[in-house]
Amino acid sequence: MDRISLAVYAEVQNAIETLGKMPVIPTTYDEWEHCITVECGIPLTAEFIAERIEALNNVRDFHTEKFIARWGKAHHAQTLTWFREAQERLAR
Repeated sequence: MDRISLAVYAEVQNAIETLGKMPVIPTTYDEWEHCITVECGIPLTAEFIAERIEALNNVRDFHTEKFIARWGKAHHAQTLTWFREAQERLAR
């Protein structure tokens, strides 16, 4: 399931770029949340967030390696921070 979710995320990213709507890299939590939930149509559920945090913490994971290669280490770290923030917001 984890790899499928990352693969879907990668496909959405590629589709958006192909359509010329991206790459606009989010710079704030709100932009990132909008990108995930509105532009990509992916709900930020507790399960999805936990899967992403686990996957993004594993830098040896194939999809995480591709993410870092494509978007860079700084964006990887920021994305992980945003997923943690989403997890905290959901827990409130």
